[in-house]
Amino acid sequence: MKISKVRQSVLAVAAMVTLSSALSIAPTHAAGAMRSVTECTPQTDSRSADNWSSVVSRTCISNYAGAHARIEAECWKGQTIGWSRTSCNMGGDMEIRKGDQIIESIESFGFPVAQDGGQRIFRFNCAGHGEYTFTTKRVGVSLPDGYQGVDIPDRSVTVTMC
Repeated sequence: MKISKVRQSVLAVAAMVTLSSALSIAPTHAAGAMRSVTECTPQTDSRSADNWSSVVSRTCISNYAGAHARIEAECWKGQTIGWSRTSCNMGGDMEIRKGDQIIESIESFGFPVAQDGGQRIFRFNCAGHGEYTFTTKRVGVSLPDGYQGVDIPDRSVTVTMC
C-alpha cells in the first residue's frame, strides 16, 4: 500500500506530537528557552520642598525584549485647585550590577519627560545567569515655569535573569 508524501508528513507530525505528549515535553520549554522576567520598585510620589511640584516614578529591570533597565516618570505641577501634568527633565546616575560586578554605569544621564510621561531605557549585555541589580542615585527633576525641582530617593531593584 502506497502512502502519499503529504500523508507521510502528517503521520510523522502526529507521531511527534503523540510522543512529546507522552513524555510531557512542550515546545515552549525547549532547552535554552528563557522565561521573561520583570521586577519594578513600587511607584512613588516625590514632592518638592514647597509641595507644588510632584514626580511619580519607578525603576524596573527586565529581560523582556532584551536585557534592559528603565526609569519611568510623570511630572505634575500644582495649581490653585488640583494638579496638571507637565513636561520636565530628569537626570542622575545609574548602575547595573551582577553581584559585585559592574555591568553598566552612567554618571549624569539625562532625558526629557513629555507631558504625558516618559521613560529612559538602559540596554545592557547579560554576563550569565544570576541576580542583576539596577540602582539609581542622585536623581533630580527640573520643572518649567519656576516650579521647584524634585529630588528622587536613591532606589534599587533586583531580579534573577539571563
